[in-house]
Amino acid sequence: MPFSSVLGASSVIKPGVCTSTTRPAVPYEGQLIYETDTDRVASWNGSAWVYTHSSGMVYLSGATFSGSSTVSMPASTFTTTYRNYLVILRVTASANDQQLLMRVNNSGSPRTSGNYTGASSRAYSSVGVTNSAAATSFNLCAISSSAPDTAVSLSITVYDPTSTSFKTNWSYTGFGGNDSNQPSAVWGGGVNTATAENNDGLTFLGGGSGNLTGSYAVYGTRDG
Repeated sequence: MPFSSVLGASSVIKPGVCTSTTRPAVPYEGQLIYETDTDRVASWNGSAWVYTHSSGMVYLSGATFSGSSTVSMPASTFTTTYRNYLVILRVTASANDQQLLMRVNNSGSPRTSGNYTGASSRAYSSVGVTNSAAATSFNLCAISSSAPDTAVSLSITVYDPTSTSFKTNWSYTGFGGNDSNQPSAVWGGGVNTATAENNDGLTFLGGGSGNLTGSYAVYGTRDG
């Protein structure tokens, strides 16, 4: 068999490819490995494995949606591989004037019980604050059905959602609408006060049952 035919992705032997629990037992200084379970490159510095370029954000997944009343991330979008997550949400059309709401997912299904608590601020000439307690979803901002005020652009940070020691909480900033559907800077944060559990995604929906069009992207943030 020609040597070249056993190289590449189909090769049984893949030097340097392992997992974080099957690293070389006797490494040499400068040896490089790629861990398939962490998707990180590490090198042996003579006494320890050191991850290379391991900090920062890693794109994980995303989707577009059109005319959807509910937009839910697939199960296991959030995993224990990353501690915190950044979600970039863009809504470009709404079937009617309504509130843009969010829920956390457990095993791919949104939590709908009255456990959402938080606050948001929406600035247009003056600052208005919307508070919620024991609500069935978290209110991100208002969204208008009229262009050009339709667009909503939000950066949502979800903190340690897979932890079973802490309740899932989040903060966000961006551009949306106030309760009068005027274009506004928006920001805030909240928590799902249910028992701490492994939550694996988010769901977005319109509070007025109006269909939404847009996209989202999910990034995992590495601690380093």
